[in-house]
Amino acid sequence: MKCKKPSSILTFSKGRRNMHTLWDAFKNKLMIIGSLLFYKLKRTNNHILVLFFIPRYFMDIIRCPYNSSFLVKLGYGNCDDIDACLQRLKERYKHSKCPHEIGLFLGVPLEDVKSFIKHNGKHIFFVVIGKCIINLSSVLSFLMHMTKQKTIF
Repeated sequence: MKCKKPSSILTFSKGRRNMHTLWDAFKNKLMIIGSLLFYKLKRTNNHILVLFFIPRYFMDIIRCPYNSSFLVKLGYGNCDDIDACLQRLKERYKHSKCPHEIGLFLGVPLEDVKSFIKHNGKHIFFVVIGKCIINLSSVLSFLMHMTKQKTIF
């Protein structure tokens, strides 16, 4: 089973390299490959938070009946409308440092998002950034193998 990641988040900050200003200067000149789009979720004096997403994969996430039911409970309206969902997510960022449902939009399974919310982000067993875990035991075996290989070199 191949996992299709619907979206990713990037933060552009004013730090040493001033990515904040570079984003402002070049965002409209960005050559988007394929059907990848972006949406600004939050802007502060020091950071810009941008969601990059593939609309058809994103729609698969929000149209799933279990996911849309969960989102409706959080104040999301029509889950057939990407723009409405993104606008609501942007609103939620105004009142929260990071709304927990962002995990769902990033492709995290609903049950994991609910568990994260229930346990307030504590007692996390395993985290993999930017990947979908289909078979946890095979992922752990692979990581153990890679750790051993690292010690050889």
